[in-house]
Amino acid sequence: MRTVRNKMADYDKNLKHSDLKIVGDSGSNGGVFNKVNIVGNAEINGDIDCLTFKCTGTAEIDGSLTSNVFKTTGDVITKGSLRGGEVNLTGNLNIRGSLTVTKAQLNGEIQIEEGIAGDEIGIYGNCTVKGDCQVEHFRLKGAAQVDGMLNAERVEMKLLGLSRARRSLEVIFGSSRILRGDGCPC
Repeated sequence: MRTVRNKMADYDKNLKHSDLKIVGDSGSNGGVFNKVNIVGNAEINGDIDCLTFKCTGTAEIDGSLTSNVFKTTGDVITKGSLRGGEVNLTGNLNIRGSLTVTKAQLNGEIQIEEGIAGDEIGIYGNCTVKGDCQVEHFRLKGAAQVDGMLNAERVEMKLLGLSRARRSLEVIFGSSRILRGDGCPC
């Protein structure tokens, strides 16, 4: 399953897009950018569509975020969805929409209001998903609460806290390995 296009919908390689750089405590309107780099606290009013999004600090986006490469250390809040190719986060992620990625490594406290779709998702920490989670390969070391269905071809979990899939855990033509925190099979 390829969930994210190789290029973004609004990004035209024939056009020259500017970079957005925020250092300190500032804000900006959304838009289409080549690179977005945030060091400090940023408030973005509107959707962002970019090739690269990097944040060290806090970013609050009043809209959706689409980025081929997303690397963050700190806190990110989007009032819309997050779509990306490769997503790496250490910190807190709060998405009021859905998460759609090709590959993600999420370390920390993750909250997603809608669902998750992707090829490969690795979560290390605590994750709450209010919708369905549909991925090819789902890895979890920590705790997860999925209000919908967890549907994956391959599931690897090491449970380190209270975890649940409210509707069901479904592994389609694949394999699963679920361990308690002490390494024993569930």
